[in-house]
Amino acid sequence: MLLSVQDAPRWLFILLSALLIGNVAGLVFVGGHTDEAYYWMLSQRLGLSYFDHPPLVPWMMRPFTDLFGHSEAVFRLPAVIAWFVAAGVVFAISHQLSNNRQAAWVSLLVFASLPIFQAGFQIVGPDSGLMLFTALTYYFAVRAVNERRAFWWLLAGVGTGLGMMSKYNAVLVPFAIFLALLLSKRGRELLRTPGPWAAGFLALFCFLPVVIWNYQNEWASFAFQWKHGTGEAPDAWYDNLTFYIVNQMGVVLPWVFIAMVVAAAKAHHYASYQNPYTLILMRVGFIVPLVFFGITSLLAKGHASWPAMAYIPGSILLGIALNQWIGKRWVAIIVMFSVTLSLFSINLLRFPQWAGWFEKGTIPRSHISNTFGWDKLLSEVEAVRSQAAKVAGSHCRVMAIPGYDNGGFPYYLLAAKLGVEYGNAMRVTAASGTRLTQFDYWRKQETDKTPPVCVLVTGPSTRANSPQTANQDNKKWQRKKLVEIQAPDGSARWYGIYSQ
Repeated sequence: MLLSVQDAPRWLFILLSALLIGNVAGLVFVGGHTDEAYYWMLSQRLGLSYFDHPPLVPWMMRPFTDLFGHSEAVFRLPAVIAWFVAAGVVFAISHQLSNNRQAAWVSLLVFASLPIFQAGFQIVGPDSGLMLFTALTYYFAVRAVNERRAFWWLLAGVGTGLGMMSKYNAVLVPFAIFLALLLSKRGRELLRTPGPWAAGFLALFCFLPVVIWNYQNEWASFAFQWKHGTGEAPDAWYDNLTFYIVNQMGVVLPWVFIAMVVAAAKAHHYASYQNPYTLILMRVGFIVPLVFFGITSLLAKGHASWPAMAYIPGSILLGIALNQWIGKRWVAIIVMFSVTLSLFSINLLRFPQWAGWFEKGTIPRSHISNTFGWDKLLSEVEAVRSQAAKVAGSHCRVMAIPGYDNGGFPYYLLAAKLGVEYGNAMRVTAASGTRLTQFDYWRKQETDKTPPVCVLVTGPSTRANSPQTANQDNKKWQRKKLVEIQAPDGSARWYGIYSQ
């Protein structure tokens, strides 16, 4: 499909370019997130699956780090590839559904401007694979139905399996495809053919490594994620539901979320009637994840990113609807304002140094603030470890342990981040805590030849005078240093470093 600037207004291309520049700036200049460090740790110790997550994203990271090294930009290459492929699929499905190139460009602009997908460009994680294979699976299913070719069903099956290998939430994608088949006359006819069922079996085959790992480990990952998503919540159900709705409005901007709901409800007014199944699938693909996680929010307070796959078809539906009105100046102005605000907001979070331009001067507890200061912490940890190694042995390891007043920060992410800074996943470990992590499973594999632990690190603490004491294996540990890290947004955190 040939594209040119004549396909859409010039201001649309300017906004797309600005969004892409912001994404690249975040990719290059924003330090590594602690979650990314944990995925890197998983990628350095490949397995069939892991306790916390399915294995695909760590598997995707490993070839890039083996070839190009262990920098944050290299970690994120799978996320960058996933973003561009998903963007291309949004364009392709939108063009097919509307038979209008300008509508496809508008859908692409909606997709690129959503904060949840802007963050997905620069932060690698399970949502990277979820975004990639949700988009591809919907595309393959659309081609399979419209062209009636078994080849596309096989690809849809592979995409489904790989999506579930990225994040368990992806199980809602084949459910949406099946439901759309039931709601479509052509789809019901295809359910009498082998194609959709072969796709299902192929998806399960691709998912086998996760099933095998869980079978070998007493179904631990499945049980953990089920409890994580449906466990009893301390708050009232209406508080959780309100929290869920507010979160969804936050990750895509409130007016965009409302506009997507309206566009999904009235999509039949804007879409081409040549592809009825495609329209049904986009509507179902948008609604099913939002409703499902809305229901589970009644049981437990969920994460804002859980229904992220809904916003791929949501972008398509909203783009097609907006295209009907984009010729009106007031609509174009609203779209430009919304995209500009999204661009401003996400870059304010990417670069908290900009907060100094405002009177308050800080963005409280910004996630980006946790990306600063790790080189300083590593130098202090290594100084203590080098001294301890004279007694314990040159290869002795560093262990992260739960600390007092650590603001709920998962200490195992501290271990992962130190591992990234060392460039050596075997140099660090994490103690047992209030919940299992993959470190607990790795610890079971240790032998007498595994280097001993000679340094403990705890934190981050939110108060410098917090009591910092440590006992590990009934041995006394003395605090050698208390390290303060200042972030550009004005926040500070402290880490205790101990040795015997």
